[in-house]
Amino acid sequence: RYIYPDMLIGITLGEDRDMQILGTKVQYDGQYFTPGITNVMLADILEHQVTMAIEGKVLGIDNSTQPSSWENIPVPAACLVAGYRTNPQEYALLCEAQYRQKIAEGISNAVLAAYEKME
Repeated sequence: RYIYPDMLIGITLGEDRDMQILGTKVQYDGQYFTPGITNVMLADILEHQVTMAIEGKVLGIDNSTQPSSWENIPVPAACLVAGYRTNPQEYALLCEAQYRQKIAEGISNAVLAAYEKME
């Protein structure tokens, strides 16, 4: 059996040598176009909804083909960097269940908003 999703959203944590870096960003593959809602549109919706839910810092959307396994996915796809584990304050928040719940609610709102755009 095969699963045919309508969209793909990855979730990861960022790392940076600069321990002051914190915030949320979304990566997408700008080389691949999907009809209806594009990867960049999904990335923008995801960034907006998650940062609103957590009342966090926006780092923007990043046209990136990382991870390379995300290239040429035939559905809208984006990867949320939900925060930076190398920033002590943000890592402490990420360890809190209530904060992770807010991230989940932002992702859920993004999925619903993306479906509205697809209609």
